Amino acid sequence: MTLKDFPGRAQLVAFEEGLQQSKWALFIITPEWKETLCLKYILANLSANEDYLMSDINNADAHHWNTRYQAEGKQWLRHKPKQLLVDYAGLLPTDAKVLDSAAGVGVNALFLAQRGMQVYALDVSWVGLNLAKMRFREQGLVLESAVVDLSNPWLPSQYFDAVLNICFLERATFPVYQQTLKPGGILIFEAFAGDGEDVAHPEYYLQPNELVAAFSNFEIIHSKRIRRKHRNKKSAVLVEQMVARKPT
Repeated sequence: MTLKDFPGRAQLVAFEEGLQQSKWALFIITPEWKETLCLKYILANLSANEDYLMSDINNADAHHWNTRYQAEGKQWLRHKPKQLLVDYAGLLPTDAKVLDSAAGVGVNALFLAQRGMQVYALDVSWVGLNLAKMRFREQGLVLESAVVDLSNPWLPSQYFDAVLNICFLERATFPVYQQTLKPGGILIFEAFAGDGEDVAHPEYYLQPNELVAAFSNFEIIHSKRIRRKHRNKKSAVLVEQMVARKPT
């Protein structure tokens, strides 16, 4: 059976089945299918060359983050989980199924997994996810991961107990987050915010009230704009935070 045999808009996503076994699972996800259809293939020995993992995501973001994580991976791994997550993790059940969007090297994902949660990490960078997988294995934990371009996302409906979106902004994910959360599910969101000043890339900054408006049907538990220090900038940066619950 080939991709053309599946109904609807099919999105091919590579999920790692076990890096240490050099096996990957390919998932065909379509809106018409309620469950994920798994087609298992042994693709290659990942220890030899992993560049093929990015064959379907050959864009500037992928190149940028792969390059950064290759050069600065150890520094990123030393980061602590975001305080917003630490403060509100208690809202999540200990056996929660959590989506971590733009997970990077998995610092936040590890924090959740250490508390018994099942984490699915998505990122455009295979280098970052590879670092995350190695850290998880060192601690005897399992991380499900996929190399995904989130500018054109699709996720299964009512699948996750929580969605984590930290230091990342892609507006195309807003309706997808809404539908992939289970009723009563929690969204923990933090991204850079604009304050009316001229910026080179306004698409990377939340506008005032934009986030709350996008999730106006959710129960807003926490919403705040704060300025904080940033490791790559001399002055403090403005970020917007939101924690919200999907209606039951």
